[in-house]
Amino acid sequence: MNEWNRVSVLNNPNEMWNSWKHLLMSVIDKHAPLKTKRIRNNRSPWITNELLREIYKRDFLKKKATSTNDPLVWKEFKDARNKVNNSIKKAKRKYFSEKLDASKCDPRKTWRLINELQSRQCKSSKVSQIKSGHQVFTSPEDIAEAFNNHFTSIGQTLAREIRAVDIGPNYYVRPSDRVFFSKGSMSKKSSVSMEGRPLVLTIFHANY
Repeated sequence: MNEWNRVSVLNNPNEMWNSWKHLLMSVIDKHAPLKTKRIRNNRSPWITNELLREIYKRDFLKKKATSTNDPLVWKEFKDARNKVNNSIKKAKRKYFSEKLDASKCDPRKTWRLINELQSRQCKSSKVSQIKSGHQVFTSPEDIAEAFNNHFTSIGQTLAREIRAVDIGPNYYVRPSDRVFFSKGSMSKKSSVSMEGRPLVLTIFHANY
């Protein structure tokens, strides 16, 4: 019995539909299987037209080697693949070296290049509102003023939260009788701490 004739033998419409759909999908999967392909949004800036020709040649040789299974064609493909990989590495290294050298005086451009090198997606978010205390600010001017007030007063606010102690700074100074020598001229001065213990201070004057 023909596969498609099985549909007409059934009496239930739902069973007929399921059987017909199953047969149709099996034919589609056999003659037009689903394939996934990665598509790049933008071409990498270091990929030149010459590199593209090498990439197309590599892909062509891969298809030819897969279809013919000829050892000589496989060797051609592997040589082309290695050549493309090395060329891409050199082109990428040259591109970022030149860009980093050109933007060394601009930190923003430098970090943009570093993110690009690490394939990071830079996402910029806009602050639509901010809450300071019990107030909510929405206009750009009020938001900027709220940030200014926060960062100009945060130092004093944190300082007030530091607990006062009775320990003086000399408590953390440890007496030592060691002398460190280095090339160049140096002078040594001795002093006495508040507890009466000698402190040795060696000052180095390096000859540059």
